[in-house]
Amino acid sequence: MAIIGSKSPFPLVAMSTGLALALTLTADPAMAYELHGEPSNALSLPTWAVHTSSVIEWVTAMGLMWKYAQVSGNSAWKGMTWGMMPCMGSALCACTWHFFYNAPELEVSGINTFGFNFHGISYFSNSLTK
Repeated sequence: MAIIGSKSPFPLVAMSTGLALALTLTADPAMAYELHGEPSNALSLPTWAVHTSSVIEWVTAMGLMWKYAQVSGNSAWKGMTWGMMPCMGSALCACTWHFFYNAPELEVSGINTFGFNFHGISYFSNSLTK
């Protein structure tokens, strides 16, 4: 219940990432392969491991920064966490696009990835100059 009333973005991001990971891990890969063969543009298992671990690392960093802001009383760290949100959105767009084998119908996801990254990096660049 504390998650719903929390002002932290971390629980929502963690829950959605955890749900996506749980759905991915519970699917039987052998059955999925039998239903349809892997296309030539499918990502390898090590590449998926890098993608997944990067998203988990990013969510963890966001949560730790938010917690540090609460403990230290320095709310600038909360701003840093909010600034990381567009980059997290970019990562989720990229993973979604790859999950569906870079389907042409989801090409807008690639454009969204660029937009989220541009917005996030602009935020970070602006923060560093202050």
